[in-house]
Amino acid sequence: MRAGVNTQEIAASLGLSLEQVLEVARSREACAKRSPGESER
Repeated sequence: MRAGVNTQEIAASLGLSLEQVLEVARSREACAKRSPGESER
């Protein structure tokens, strides 16, 4: 690892990215649940 890079900054960036991924996954799950529900109707 580079001495100029702080592990805390990396962890913070990873945490933000993980949060974004979780949000996207939730939105996709919601859409997936809605589409089949409409098709069944």
